[in-house]
Amino acid sequence: VETVRDQLQQRFHTILTQKNEQDALFESMVEGVVALDHNHMILHFNPAAGQILGVTAQFAIGRSIYDVIRVKEVLD
Repeated sequence: VETVRDQLQQRFHTILTQKNEQDALFESMVEGVVALDHNHMILHFNPAAGQILGVTAQFAIGRSIYDVIRVKEVLD
């Protein structure tokens, strides 16, 4: 009989696997990808976005998009 603990561990494993797959996809894309939360804070910033915009993911993640990107056309 599967316990609640076993079910939670399986769900956690599934979520972690999906996150790793998503991260790998974003990292390999040649298109710049910037993911924001509802407050315009940067959640994800792939290397292509960094090359296009001239900043690193380490600098960008956790900051407001308005503090990181100064190009009006991009912000629009």
